[in-house]
Amino acid sequence: MERVDILAKDPGARYQALTGSVLDAAPDDQLQALLLEAVCVLRCPMAAVTLVLEHTQLFRAHVGLSADLTAAAAIDRDVGFCQWVVHDGAVVAVNDLPAHPLMPQYAVRALGLRAYLGAPLRISGAVVGALCVFDLKARTFAEVDCRAIT
Repeated sequence: MERVDILAKDPGARYQALTGSVLDAAPDDQLQALLLEAVCVLRCPMAAVTLVLEHTQLFRAHVGLSADLTAAAAIDRDVGFCQWVVHDGAVVAVNDLPAHPLMPQYAVRALGLRAYLGAPLRISGAVVGALCVFDLKARTFAEVDCRAIT
């Protein structure tokens, strides 16, 4: 599947927490530092802090993304993986993205992504997005990796 939107029927209660400076497009030094630590600890080339909005997935901070994604600072929600983290409210690990039957394949092909690990980002108790890392090779994320990202 190119695109998947598992949040299509979501009532969007989390949007109440997404106000003010949370949606600020300016770089956030603390989030950037957190992501730099995540890519080092988990040995992944890319990471992002995302906010999952109605139609888009906003990159609030990022490391290692392509120039196009950096400039856009967002992707369509239905091609992103963080929607599963928001849906489940839990850590999501996908060891082999191309082989996963439910994951949208657009980003897999366009960016060469092979593995994903994302942890819920909560504001006022609502899961509004994810802190996630991406790898360009298939890999198994261990329990220690899942704990490191939470």
